[in-house]
Amino acid sequence: MRARSVQLAALCGASLFALVGCGLSGIPASQVTSFRADLSGATQVQGGLVIGALDQPGQVSLHWQGTALTGYALSVSPSEGVEGLPSGELPVSQQSTTLTLPASSSAQDVVYTIILTGFSPGGGPAISKSLTVTVGPGPAVASLTDSLSRVTASEQAGNASVPVTLSWQASNASGYQLTEQAPGGASPQVQNLSSSASSATIQLPVDIAQAAATYRFTLRALGNGGYPSAQQELAVRVDPVAGFDLEISGIPSNPVSYPTVSLTEQGGSLPVYSAASNGSVVGLALLPGTYTLAATTYAQGASGHYQVVLEQVGSSGTSFGSTSSQQTLTTNVALGQTLELSADYQSFTP
Repeated sequence: MRARSVQLAALCGASLFALVGCGLSGIPASQVTSFRADLSGATQVQGGLVIGALDQPGQVSLHWQGTALTGYALSVSPSEGVEGLPSGELPVSQQSTTLTLPASSSAQDVVYTIILTGFSPGGGPAISKSLTVTVGPGPAVASLTDSLSRVTASEQAGNASVPVTLSWQASNASGYQLTEQAPGGASPQVQNLSSSASSATIQLPVDIAQAAATYRFTLRALGNGGYPSAQQELAVRVDPVAGFDLEISGIPSNPVSYPTVSLTEQGGSLPVYSAASNGSVVGLALLPGTYTLAATTYAQGASGHYQVVLEQVGSSGTSFGSTSSQQTLTTNVALGQTLELSADYQSFTP
């Protein structure tokens, strides 16, 4: 009888008996009898836990029980950012531990699969149970763009700034924080915006005497507890306003009157420049846009001929617009010369 008991005990270490149990010998089968998780604020569902989001790292308490096992091992997938995961084999006497999951930072659900493996005696098969912890998405900023509207050149003279509208698409945010960092080490300007905000307009100064300036913007989408945050950055460069010279040539030395030359930006209500001229060079500061040259006739007692040239300062004589027109004493002449200046504002991701 004793030999039979030893034989049955030996067989219980084999794979078949470890799987089906050894009820005949009275020795319990190797098994993980329970495995559960607890996380504050989470909902218990079949197979694990579900939580809307983690505004800060969340502690998951794991508890288990088993029979006829020699030890345990734990694994988590994905494991990035998970803290407290024990390495190596846990003693059979240990029946709980705590893991810390990272705060929500993904725009989608993150499903953590936690596997508890129990080891059978005598090299028998490992017994595993698993559960999942589903963590909802955190705040996310999908895009941050600008719509570089600008004032007309005639308005610019009294405004000296350019409105830049920043727009964004974000999700799962309880609010936003928009930070503007001006060049030159100035203190950053911070705006706190509500969760319903999707844009903000900033006035950027334009100084024709200075070099190009880069303004950096950071948009943070805040989580429900103010932590963590997702962010996007955008930089907007404002170049100096272009300087141009306007020159009129071909006017007789002693006309009865001088022609009046005007330069008007498309969409502008007033000319950028308008004055009677005897051919002297006039310095102009122009914003990007489309401009039209126009000139009135001048009185000299007979028909005359003159030329208007708009030339960028420092361009070594390269004419941006040049036109000639034969005049009469009574006709206003629209020279028809338009000048397209390329945009001097651009945005980029730092």
